[in-house]
Amino acid sequence: MEKRRYFAWNVPNVLTLVRLFLVPVLWVLMLGAKEDMWGLAVFAAASITDMLDGIIARKTNSITDFGKLADPLADKLMVLSVLCTLTIRGIVPLLPVLLLGVKEVLMVIGSLFMLKKHIVVHSLFIGKAAQVVLCVAMIVSFFWASFAEMSIQPQLVILWAGIALAYAAFCVYTIKALHQLSGKEKTYKEQN
Repeated sequence: MEKRRYFAWNVPNVLTLVRLFLVPVLWVLMLGAKEDMWGLAVFAAASITDMLDGIIARKTNSITDFGKLADPLADKLMVLSVLCTLTIRGIVPLLPVLLLGVKEVLMVIGSLFMLKKHIVVHSLFIGKAAQVVLCVAMIVSFFWASFAEMSIQPQLVILWAGIALAYAAFCVYTIKALHQLSGKEKTYKEQN
């Protein structure tokens, strides 16, 4: 069987790169221009490219290691960017951003460590579920002004649910990674 390349110029990888390039655009819109609806449009576009690149990669069998690593990284950067800009503007409290940021940094460090060992921990349903809930929280957060007078703000409830799911996913990924390191599951080298 032919060994997959780390990177290839295919549609899924290009969509992932587009998502990465949209991150600074979001910062400019949310902080410089304070254009929430344009920020929402960029976030929605990024979310659509996320959905499309996964579907296309699976259907065309164009999955690369770059995609496996860069796709979730782009998702994390986009979600954290929205959260950070909303926190800077005083719309979202700092604690959820810090908790999510710590978890994401640990995930990136763990992914790089595993890659050096030639192990790629693939996406799991719980991780995708956490991402969906966090995306819903972000979308609802763009309408923060509508909820400003409420004692319990729905975007924060959804955000905390997403963070709880994200930490649960982190635990599952950690267990899976430890199993792969111990040899209980096949490594990337053995699969290719």
